Amino acid sequence: MSNICGSCGANNDSLLTTCLYCESSLVPPKLDQVSDEDLITEGGKWIGRITASHYASAYDESKCIEITENNVNIELSRAEVDSNTNKYISIIQARSLSNPNMKHMLETFKKDIEIAEKKASERVKKDWMQAGGGVGLCLCIYLFVWIVS
Repeated sequence: MSNICGSCGANNDSLLTTCLYCESSLVPPKLDQVSDEDLITEGGKWIGRITASHYASAYDESKCIEITENNVNIELSRAEVDSNTNKYISIIQARSLSNPNMKHMLETFKKDIEIAEKKASERVKKDWMQAGGGVGLCLCIYLFVWIVS
């Protein structure tokens, strides 16, 4: 199921309330009409975007990622990706109370988010370690030049 924009006619994910293409408001979705399959498929796309957005914004949370949907380039902020991902997670969590398959998907998605956050954190640590090594080397060279002079 998709949410079709009344302004530009673009197909958007079921749970979106703002068009990804023209940023117009969308008709709020009727959650009982969104299938489990759509939640898993569309939620999975947003989970995948979490990795890219957390990695891209490891230093600057205002930094956007660019995605291509239907041959259109779209910029998404980390906040937008997190917000849309959380919509899917919340509904999958509610449905998981009565559906074991949804519970399994919820656990998988949460694990994927945790891995994405860990990778972004490791990137920052690695970059700081590399920068620290460079600073240490510069300090050693400076001291050597100072002592020799």
